[in-house]
Amino acid sequence: MSYSHLTLQERYVIYHLTLFGLSVREITRRLERSASTISRELRRNKRLIGPYWHDWAHEQALARRQQARHYRKLNYRHLYRYVIRHIRQHWSPEIITGCLEQAYPGNPQMRISPEGIYRWVYGDALAGGTLYRSLCRQRPKHRKQRRDGSFRGLIPNRVGIEQRPAIVDKRQRCGDWESDTMEGAKGKSGLATHVDRMSR
Repeated sequence: MSYSHLTLQERYVIYHLTLFGLSVREITRRLERSASTISRELRRNKRLIGPYWHDWAHEQALARRQQARHYRKLNYRHLYRYVIRHIRQHWSPEIITGCLEQAYPGNPQMRISPEGIYRWVYGDALAGGTLYRSLCRQRPKHRKQRRDGSFRGLIPNRVGIEQRPAIVDKRQRCGDWESDTMEGAKGKSGLATHVDRMSR
């Protein structure tokens, strides 16, 4: 079942049910939410002084959601040290992400995407750091993709498949070919296939 964030209305209900002294289990039953969701909500978004307050809780949750996840993970010092150590050993972010899953299979805190690692490295470069030199391409910042309208990759003067003769769809003659291409990782290899429509 997919997860959905608590709404302001649900937090309003939680506020009133906690005022009546109902247990987490009873709040869970009435809202049809998991017990972990309700207990986490009360733990994370309760004010330091006084009871749980729905408006305050909602503001805290929205502020936390707006903060980038890769930035929040900087607080996990063990994860940060692991990533930085392996970046300095010239491991790629993709390999680091995969190794984290194998080395810490039951620890969700020891997870970060390759994109998150790249943001750490580029952030370090903006602060004058040299982590980017341990990357394969050694760029101090992310290179933006070109959007010049050239549509690189399209075949010049191509003829669309909708314009092929109707007899080709009947597969009654040899010599009508279908071709396709497959590109390997990062464009380092490629594969072309050519199949006759009738004989296969």
